[in-house]
Amino acid sequence: MGKILVPIDFSEYSKNALEYAIVLAKKLNSSITVFHSFYFSTPPEYGTLANYMAMAIAEEQKRHEEQMQTLLMQYEQQEYDDKSGKVAIDSIVKLGLPKEDIAELVKERKFDMVVMGTRGATGLDRLLFGSVTASVVEDSDIKCTVLAVPKDAKCRGIKHILYGMDYEEDDVPVIDELLEFAGYFEAKVTCLHVNTDEEMIASDKLEKEILQDTYWFTPYNKIQFELVRSESIKSGLENYIKTHQVDLVAVIPRKRSFLESLFHKSVSQNLATYSGVPVLVIKR
Repeated sequence: MGKILVPIDFSEYSKNALEYAIVLAKKLNSSITVFHSFYFSTPPEYGTLANYMAMAIAEEQKRHEEQMQTLLMQYEQQEYDDKSGKVAIDSIVKLGLPKEDIAELVKERKFDMVVMGTRGATGLDRLLFGSVTASVVEDSDIKCTVLAVPKDAKCRGIKHILYGMDYEEDDVPVIDELLEFAGYFEAKVTCLHVNTDEEMIASDKLEKEILQDTYWFTPYNKIQFELVRSESIKSGLENYIKTHQVDLVAVIPRKRSFLESLFHKSVSQNLATYSGVPVLVIKR
């Protein structure tokens, strides 16, 4: 995974996402681009005087660039885990709107991952309903993995990745991608399906057995398949995370119904059990 984009607004939660991204980059041998866009509001008494606007914007640009450089100085000595050199970190500061600028950057520079901080207690509810992150996730033209990092999440190592799957055709390539990612961390991958219809339990068990057979001879043996019964997908995942040490939750935004059943606003306030667990959205 070569290029990681980290949008920040200099808040503590976005700085936390940057630190998380640096830990990932050190393992993945990735470069990081830290991006900040700022909005400039013209005082009414100045109207749209061209000279004033140009000078004021230039001053704002300089101030934000200095703020960026002060932040990045803290990470100048970070090295890749394989001792191949210092982590490559550059920055972009520009006047604009983050929602549009992030999408444009991802498309133009072909980033492999966007790491974004979330204000909320969980990565899951803010992932879908935080406007900036949601715009990146929902833009079908952006084929880029998005990692939403809750404000309290600390990357002390990724040892257990939970993939919430729905027994669809694209599960296999996604699992393959997760296994490759997990290999950098020597992490276990649990592929979990939550059954919400008792009449489908026999069919779901068969699907599980087929997937287990598919990965029986995989070179990476830290993979397991789980099937749990629950009244809802959300509660099934909540209970699993509550009783297992999960460091990262992976999902695919392929079906609106699947995502809504997990993260609908009406239940998002009840997702406290996800606190501190980042969410990896794999876009294909």
